[in-house]
Amino acid sequence: MPPNIEAVDQTRINIETDENGNDPVTNVKTAIITNDNNHDKDKLDRDDLPQDLKEYLGALDEHLPNDYMVPIDIKPTWLNIEKCKQGQKFAQQYYFGLNYAEMISLYLLFLDHENLGVLIYTQKSHTPYKAFQRYLSTVLRVKSWFDTEFWNPNELGYKNLKIVRAMHLNVSKKLNETNPAEFQAEFSLSDNPKYLRLWIRQRQ
Repeated sequence: MPPNIEAVDQTRINIETDENGNDPVTNVKTAIITNDNNHDKDKLDRDDLPQDLKEYLGALDEHLPNDYMVPIDIKPTWLNIEKCKQGQKFAQQYYFGLNYAEMISLYLLFLDHENLGVLIYTQKSHTPYKAFQRYLSTVLRVKSWFDTEFWNPNELGYKNLKIVRAMHLNVSKKLNETNPAEFQAEFSLSDNPKYLRLWIRQRQ
């Protein structure tokens, strides 16, 4: 059931566009918890939220460790295997819809120049053929999480989970070690990041 948004202090939620016409705030924590000087008021506001959202915001306050700092070979105490298997059955039954939604989400992600710039910078999926290879691989890896016991080290889903985490970690480290100006120069045709160094057949 959706949260009762009227119960949250409306004066502390930015639901209007700014003077430049930018989109409304979408970050839940930023939108709801904006006044660091009134911690008691924050607690009162959170009491009106659904339990799962309160737990999520609470975890953000605790500064969750980076993904690679969480051991993959130890099942978390909160993992409910039976519910997980139910979710896998749901994914298998509605696989086309889930896969389609994943692809659409990628397209939306690439509308942002910085996100697209990352793909150009890594040189792993910046051409049509490389992108085809990468996202076909992604589809197969995600499907293995639907079809196998990904918490079992002997299963394909577990091995794919380790591979994906390692890939994301390598890209994250590379980007963090790269000077922003160098990063922009790598994926831009000029100093203006709006002009992306996109692949075209004539340049190949």
